[in-house]
Amino acid sequence: MNEFTAAIAPLTAFTGAIVGAVIIVAIAHPDATMRIRALRVLEILFARQDEK
Repeated sequence: MNEFTAAIAPLTAFTGAIVGAVIIVAIAHPDATMRIRALRVLEILFARQDEK
């Protein structure tokens, strides 16, 4: 594993954990306002991925 990959791997895992947590909130949170906010966050994240 080169230095760049070693530096990026923890960041990738952390980002994946955050996205996973937001997905869980979007599905399972009892408060509808929080579900809507989580869906908006996912929409923003995936819209930015499409731009790249």
